[in-house]
Amino acid sequence: MTMTTGQKLVDQTSRTDLLLAHLDLVGALADASGWLGSRRMHVLVSRDASVDAFAQAAAMTIVNVAVRASLGVSVTVQDPTARIAVGTYRGELLADVLARFGASEPAGAPAFVLAVGDVEASPEHTGPQLQVTWDGWVAGLRPIGVRMPERDGCILAAIAAGALGVSEAFHCFLGHLDAGWRPVSVSLWDPFASRPQEAIGPKLTHLPDEWMLVGLGHLGQAYAWCLGFLPYAPGQGSVWLVDDDYASAANVSTGVLTSPSDAGPDPRLKTRICSRWLEDAGLRTRLLEWRLPESYHWEPGYPGVALIGVDNFGLRRRLSQIAWPLCVDAGLGSAATSFAAMSLHSFPGQLQSSDVVAWSGAAIPAVLPPALAELEGTATDQCGVVMLAGQAVGAAFVGTIAGCLVVAEPLRRIAGGAALDALTVSLDLPSPRGACSLNPQPLRIGTVVAAIG
Repeated sequence: MTMTTGQKLVDQTSRTDLLLAHLDLVGALADASGWLGSRRMHVLVSRDASVDAFAQAAAMTIVNVAVRASLGVSVTVQDPTARIAVGTYRGELLADVLARFGASEPAGAPAFVLAVGDVEASPEHTGPQLQVTWDGWVAGLRPIGVRMPERDGCILAAIAAGALGVSEAFHCFLGHLDAGWRPVSVSLWDPFASRPQEAIGPKLTHLPDEWMLVGLGHLGQAYAWCLGFLPYAPGQGSVWLVDDDYASAANVSTGVLTSPSDAGPDPRLKTRICSRWLEDAGLRTRLLEWRLPESYHWEPGYPGVALIGVDNFGLRRRLSQIAWPLCVDAGLGSAATSFAAMSLHSFPGQLQSSDVVAWSGAAIPAVLPPALAELEGTATDQCGVVMLAGQAVGAAFVGTIAGCLVVAEPLRRIAGGAALDALTVSLDLPSPRGACSLNPQPLRIGTVVAAIG
């Protein structure tokens, strides 16, 4: 067998299925999707929420990331005539879009219930029942029927709340004792607030005129998903998309914009996938279908906000040298023990990118779990199995929450909020922690535009 066969195995394997293999929850990699699919969750979207733009963003996020995590998802939209008021699918029926994402009709008793809007708890249901809720810049989860004020502030809070709901369901199914039974609050306005539910922030009124997204995989597509919901007037915002890679089947599990057809026999470039989403949402895009060269340096006239979503340590160490007015990088945990962890760094800051210890690039030996060891006796070559064992695991809801935090960074600074140099979050205990310092430098990212609404 050739190396191509091994690469094919890597490119076709769901990163969430791979996570279950590393957690030893399945005896064979082929059993992973079935194990997850049998863990069923139900999403209730109330009549009032069905027509609310923030609630619609939350519901679409829930179904999109849950299906990509191979969870069985059914949905009830109490107003089947409700049409989407924001983003790419503006004007389409909410129920139709959720079905297109992979939601099914209710069938039997689900193990986990997520509610969006005015919904009462079911006394017959003995599993977790969580309310997806928000207020201003705060994303929250509460017992079903307990809602935060849900005031419009920043739609990213609703998106983050939806992804947090899926995270709790996923962790509950993995056996986390608290997941699904605890209140959760994360403020995008002040991630380190001692009472995050009170750090609601101001209403979002201004947006960057231009963005640059570097790397369009798990994280980059999460950034684009978030940008597609921001309140730009049609044709107002511009996004430069930088990537030279084609979609593969593995990207479907973590890339929130990649469909199976995008990764089919004639795969699409990731730039084209993201451009389609953003253009349909009313933004303008420019495609740079190459990797940033080592000589690249920011110059006036180019986007002043860069969001980085690559696993290239060499590029990440050079971020300070490129000298964007604002550059925000996110990294996700790649191992089964850290898949729910994320770290964010902003530059310029008090730390140079070359001094980030985690970007030293030290190799971690691949561990071959039993569920992958059984592949050794099949037609797959040994090299391919080892390659697969060394791949990062992942789940789409993790990147989506990281995406909300990253996109919130320039928005918060424009609105006069704190500038964070570094932030660490782990969703097994969803309260931000780790290193953080306020960046005293003023934000000069170029033109800002007024948000609509």
